[in-house]
Amino acid sequence: MMKKVITASARPNEIAICKGWHIIGMLNRTISKKISLLLVMALMGSTALMAQKQTSRRPVQKERPSSEEIIQQKVDRMTEKLNLTEEQSAEIKALMEKHQQIMDEDNKAFQEIMKQHREKMKNNREALDEDIKSSLNEEQLKAYEEMKENARKRFQKEARSKFRQRHAPSEDQRLRQPRSVPENTEE
Repeated sequence: MMKKVITASARPNEIAICKGWHIIGMLNRTISKKISLLLVMALMGSTALMAQKQTSRRPVQKERPSSEEIIQQKVDRMTEKLNLTEEQSAEIKALMEKHQQIMDEDNKAFQEIMKQHREKMKNNREALDEDIKSSLNEEQLKAYEEMKENARKRFQKEARSKFRQRHAPSEDQRLRQPRSVPENTEE
């Protein structure tokens, strides 16, 4: 922006133009400062809001409905959406209950297979550990035991951390819990 130098011989309209540009420049700087201030405030507010949202991400766990309740909800929804008759609803409910029973049996069989698999893997790890120990001298055996102990501690620490993350009360739950107030014993 070019500024005119005002001299004593300057004409009145030139002085007015120079003052006008000066005022506009001042307004621009004032507006810029206000916009900058608003942007900083908005940034700080959004940062605080994001931090607040992160503390309450975990939903409150509800009790899971039973398989009978789930089946009834599905049948009710199908009856409403498909305009089923009472006979059709009863037939579909019986089919769902039959298939739920089959799935429950399959789940129990799968759990038993997984239990056997875990036991087999545990035995395999123990046998490997014994084989490794038989190959080491005393100094190496001490270092190997220390290495295993450190790994066990690290695993437990990570497991505790994950447990706390999953089971720690959310911000909403902490706010709802009554705080204990120490009793005043002085009389």
